[in-house]
Amino acid sequence: MKLKFKHTQYQADATNAVVRCFQGQEKGFRKETIDRSELFDQVIFSNKKIQLSDAEILKNVQELQKEQGLQVNPALQGREFSIEMETGTGKTYAYIKTMYELNKKYGWSKFIVMVPSIAIREGVYKSFQITEEHFQELWNKIKIKTVYEVDFNSEELIKNSIARIDEELEVKQVLIRVTQGSQTDKLDTEDL
Repeated sequence: MKLKFKHTQYQADATNAVVRCFQGQEKGFRKETIDRSELFDQVIFSNKKIQLSDAEILKNVQELQKEQGLQVNPALQGREFSIEMETGTGKTYAYIKTMYELNKKYGWSKFIVMVPSIAIREGVYKSFQITEEHFQELWNKIKIKTVYEVDFNSEELIKNSIARIDEELEVKQVLIRVTQGSQTDKLDTEDL
């Protein structure tokens, strides 16, 4: 039995809104040599750094808010954005589709999906498996390398996992589990 996925306007609108937040960003990727030896160069590929200023991103966000009849934010509260939908409306599908659209428009190919529990991680992983063929037909590229857990206090592990991602569109799912205390290490946006 093959599942058929229906394209819904509200999911397309959510995806388009996220993509438009970065309108003006040039398409591309970043390639850096991080280590050289006599025999090998260690090269990493990553998303091209966001070239837009906070003011340019804010302008894009405010434009979207006005179009949707939402309260207009006077300033950015960082560079974190969310897609908010009711339970059962296809959030997972919407953010998977958003990843593909961001790849198509800006060349971004590295995404980390952070989930709060093992059960949700397994559900998200299953969604990737179920939708893989559907998205292959739409974009003809998908690559899900690993699903793994990290304790959030392991900054080095996170940096290493990001450094190992290759040039293809790829999604990493990370379960963040804080078992005691609180997060003390903070990754700078430059590190991502």
